[in-house]
Amino acid sequence: MHSLFNKIFSALSRELQKLSEEDYENIASGKAKLEINVINKGGRKKYEPKEESDLNHILQQLNSFKIREEGAQFLDSNCKTKKELTSLAKLIDIPVQKSDKVQLLKEKIIESTIGFRIRSAAIQNLSRKDGKSNNGINSD
Repeated sequence: MHSLFNKIFSALSRELQKLSEEDYENIASGKAKLEINVINKGGRKKYEPKEESDLNHILQQLNSFKIREEGAQFLDSNCKTKKELTSLAKLIDIPVQKSDKVQLLKEKIIESTIGFRIRSAAIQNLSRKDGKSNNGINSD
């Protein structure tokens, strides 16, 4: 029995390591709750669409990443179906076509969140290096 508990706590520990620092703080403060779901391996899991609050949480996490690749990995592990990706894309006002493939949806979502911030920061840095302020007036 002791060995069984060790295996369960090891599995729980692996899942807890996937949480962000913000998740820990939200759970500790009572702003979020921790749920445990037991899913049998090998059996087909019934599809349960993500609720808007789940999608908002995913979006919040995506917006915290500074590198596209990190966001893509997070998206891969948290939005596993085309339907989830489509719902997330619509939540952030990304135009979606029925013919869009999963990979294209992921790319659109990443570019609209992380990529947008990276491009914006690059543009702001370029304008500062040109000696111009944000309003385009020379700062000399």
